[in-house]
Amino acid sequence: MGETSARDRLARELQRLKEASGLSYTQIETQGRKQTPIVKLGRGKLSNWLRGDYVPEDDRPFRYLIQLLEPRAEKNGVLPRGIDWWRDRRKEATDERDASVVSKEPAARSAQLVALAVAAPHVGDVAKAARLLRLLPLDGSWLRWLENAETMFKVPLTVSDLVCDARRPLETDRPDYVAPELQEAHRELVEALGALCFELNGMNDISDEGQDVLEISYPGTSAERNELNRQACRARDEFIAAYTKVINLLNAKGLLPPVPAGPSTSASGSVPPNDPDRRRGRYPEPAGR
Repeated sequence: MGETSARDRLARELQRLKEASGLSYTQIETQGRKQTPIVKLGRGKLSNWLRGDYVPEDDRPFRYLIQLLEPRAEKNGVLPRGIDWWRDRRKEATDERDASVVSKEPAARSAQLVALAVAAPHVGDVAKAARLLRLLPLDGSWLRWLENAETMFKVPLTVSDLVCDARRPLETDRPDYVAPELQEAHRELVEALGALCFELNGMNDISDEGQDVLEISYPGTSAERNELNRQACRARDEFIAAYTKVINLLNAKGLLPPVPAGPSTSASGSVPPNDPDRRRGRYPEPAGR
């Protein structure tokens, strides 16, 4: 992509706006997380936009970023252009990107699509998918617990340890997926995993009280504690959605291993009565106890 491309121009303008605002990546991400619902503006996503690696979608994160940065940049002498101007620049970059993938030779393009459809998964993606599933196994009791838990007031260490232990290896896992859509989904998964670990790391380990669990602290009032639970549940839900997206992409590309034989959940999806974690009392008590 040349220096005068629409994508590069948009990236340069976004970079200038960020610098004029005086906000760091961390401050932008923090402001986004204060919104209801949360606006995801992590460092990875922002740096991809500002480098021109990706064109932003015309969705809430992009619009919120402009609305956040322009008033601050104006205080430093940069006149605001308004969201419509930015959306026009984004559309130019999108149109340019879409046009670049349209083949000038329809017959050659059709042959290419057929070849891609029958091509075997790339060996690098096979290995990377295997590493992901070793860290966050699809058939693990950790996932059943997260999907079935009504609250996050108490979280078994068997769940929190596995989730938090997976974060760093997934953040630093190299090389990237060969398939671009898998790499983007992996980035979203790591971002959601980081948000969930942030909530878990803020809980108290009360294992010395007879239960191997983390518990949400008592910050002062019941309302404040309930708000911490809502934040943890929201982070849990966003993580599960990101994990499911990656798994579905892996499945579509034939990268999932065969389902192992063994005990499974009941038809209702509840945790089996003989699950070892249930026998050890590692599941939280209902809210309102």
